[in-house]
Amino acid sequence: MMKRWQYIAIGILLLVVCSIVATVYAMNRQQKKVTTATSQYISVDGRGYAYIFSKEGRTFVNANGVFSTPFTDVIPRTFYFSPKTNKVCYLAYEGKKRVAVVDDTTVLRDYDYCGVHYDAEGNLEKTYHVNGVSIINVGGKLFEYFGSVVQSMTMPDGRTVSLLLDGSRHHWIINHVKAKSYDKLVAEKFWFSKKGVAYGYIAEANGGYIVNINGVESTVYRAIHDIGVVFSSNGEHHAYAYKEDESYTIVLDGNIVVRLQSIDDIRITDAGEIIILGVDEKGNKYFSHDDYNYNNYAATAKVIFMDSTGKSVSILARAKNEKWVLLNNGESLSLHDSIMYNKSKVFYVCNIRSGNVVYVVLDNNKFGVVSNEQVEKWYIGVDDLIISEDEQHYAYYGANIDGDLDIVYDGRIIAKCSKIIPQSIRIVDGFVRYMVPNGAEISVFEVKV
Repeated sequence: MMKRWQYIAIGILLLVVCSIVATVYAMNRQQKKVTTATSQYISVDGRGYAYIFSKEGRTFVNANGVFSTPFTDVIPRTFYFSPKTNKVCYLAYEGKKRVAVVDDTTVLRDYDYCGVHYDAEGNLEKTYHVNGVSIINVGGKLFEYFGSVVQSMTMPDGRTVSLLLDGSRHHWIINHVKAKSYDKLVAEKFWFSKKGVAYGYIAEANGGYIVNINGVESTVYRAIHDIGVVFSSNGEHHAYAYKEDESYTIVLDGNIVVRLQSIDDIRITDAGEIIILGVDEKGNKYFSHDDYNYNNYAATAKVIFMDSTGKSVSILARAKNEKWVLLNNGESLSLHDSIMYNKSKVFYVCNIRSGNVVYVVLDNNKFGVVSNEQVEKWYIGVDDLIISEDEQHYAYYGANIDGDLDIVYDGRIIAKCSKIIPQSIRIVDGFVRYMVPNGAEISVFEVKV
């Protein structure tokens, strides 16, 4: 026979269990509500945002807090933000019709094709097809081209680039000027420098391949290495590699540098110094920095970070024991051997002008953020390790075991939150900005640093 206090204890226990179940259920419902976004986009300064979400079989966009009308579908990776106002434009489908939208207003419809994006000055560029002619409208000024524009983009310096198909010929339209035609052009084989002042692309022509740098063509090559065109960050120097027999010849600013059997990575400093990782024609490991003992490592390697001067270089290389090793300026960062070598993985790496290397490692299901060769803190998860534009500061967020998130700037916790929008952290104008989901809305926070 149970006593009265035992009934009371069981009753209290049942209430606690029910409360926990209800809380977990409510949290799951809230998480589902927040994570209905299938894609999200954030402006460079972290103030503008847009995300796609679905409800009752229809697709919507929340652009800067304004909800769109329902669409049949929204096309990912077509989102552009105005650098002046953070207005956002994108492409969607109403039934089978493609439409162009700015914030919540449809600006183009009823065309076989339409496109829309902003240039660096904040001008809205609209493209559409009429009777075999492509029309590009920039602030009411019309540019007409015979053929079909199939893709458009904006370079960082504001110039616009469009791929035009005219029958069997392909053209690039660069800043509304049609370039020379080729047998074939592919949008994924167009590159520009970090600041956008230089561009390069590969074209199929005359039975081979041509490299075009700022409108100047190379000779015809049998094949071009998949690494494409590599620029220095200031755009003053460029490199590529073409195939000759069974080797690749690397060309820097029009001059041959070296021939290699294979290439792992190429980088160029603003002063025009080239950094090359690969294997030479005799099968030996090759690294253009002679003072780095790269031969101690296997050939598989990649430059993870290099500042614009080339004085600070971080390389992820595979050691002869098949483990990954992080090298900074030729020296192995091996303070935590169990982290670096014991079935663990290096995740994000950024390098600070002071010479400090900041990276995230995984060890025994814990994530450690290493700065100045010391683990700052262990987390159950770390994401969004970013570096400021001047390469002087870093920020990230880490998840604690209690569920709270730390927003960290240069090694110090500057804020805490329970949720965050991935890839939303920015370091801009002396502030760290990040976004937090709030039901179906998004809140933008900033902390002065």
